[in-house]
Amino acid sequence: MKAATSFLLIVNFILLSSWTVPPSMGYGPTPLSKPTAYKAETASYLGPLRLSSPDKPPRTRIRDYFPSLPFPNTKTLTDDRKAVATTDQVLRAVANEFYETSAPIDVKELCESYEFYLRTRKRILSSFPPSAPSLHLYDLCSGHGLSSLLYLACNPGIPLHLHLLDVRLPPSHPELLSRLESALPWFDPCRVHFHEVDLRTSSATFHPPSEPYASISVHACGSLTDVAMSFSLDPPCEAMAHLPCCYTGAAKDVPYGMRRLLGVGMAADVDRLYRLEEEGYRVDYSSVPGEISPMNRIIVAERRRRRGKRNKQHTAHQLV
Repeated sequence: MKAATSFLLIVNFILLSSWTVPPSMGYGPTPLSKPTAYKAETASYLGPLRLSSPDKPPRTRIRDYFPSLPFPNTKTLTDDRKAVATTDQVLRAVANEFYETSAPIDVKELCESYEFYLRTRKRILSSFPPSAPSLHLYDLCSGHGLSSLLYLACNPGIPLHLHLLDVRLPPSHPELLSRLESALPWFDPCRVHFHEVDLRTSSATFHPPSEPYASISVHACGSLTDVAMSFSLDPPCEAMAHLPCCYTGAAKDVPYGMRRLLGVGMAADVDRLYRLEEEGYRVDYSSVPGEISPMNRIIVAERRRRRGKRNKQHTAHQLV
């Protein structure tokens, strides 16, 4: 019975993958009876920044990629209230600050963080209980952690605390923190906590707090995505979003025929979807533009609830 259900799930996913996604389609809550159309190859940009220079590799620092300020007409944000600026203005101001100060980040990583944030913010933030006094977001295998830092940059009215976990603190992380604080008067670096943790060896001893939390990971290499998911299930998080990478060592438990039919990457992500569904999550896919990375599929999972509406309290700030 389980094998038959798994087969039908795979066939359904393949059929969904063949649909064409309208350019205007965004990413957000969809009725259970209408699955989100998904086709990674046609994902368009949601953010203001683009990989627009065919003569320069995307692994180029932002200062060297653009010939001049990316958004010259963007106003300087001097008010300490986020309400006076839209999310688009915040992202433009951050790009300009990074350009002017030669921030240690490639334009590819900046675009990737923007697009990941814009495609996951609604699902992540609306998953938290409205009565929670504080919210915690864990960025697993975080590197510099810009993807999670954008959650804090764009949502100062939410009692959000960031926890970045990686084997060691990269030199670029404190530099990006300093530049965000300079560009955004409301950005509070005291709500950012970096933990030097190896998830492969310390996940059994390092656990999130008792408060509600969500988790993300962006290009956790190979089976590290599975390690990040396991961390997020003990105890269960409210929601998670993972952008897998390279798939080395992944899908080892997936039948050989399925790996041949779908390829290792797709087989691994279908297996991950099935695992999270069995753990009580509603799982969906999204994707960042393929120009940023060919490994652009995002796995988004939210805990199922029998009753009650989605929490809109924590999404008001980023819908503008």
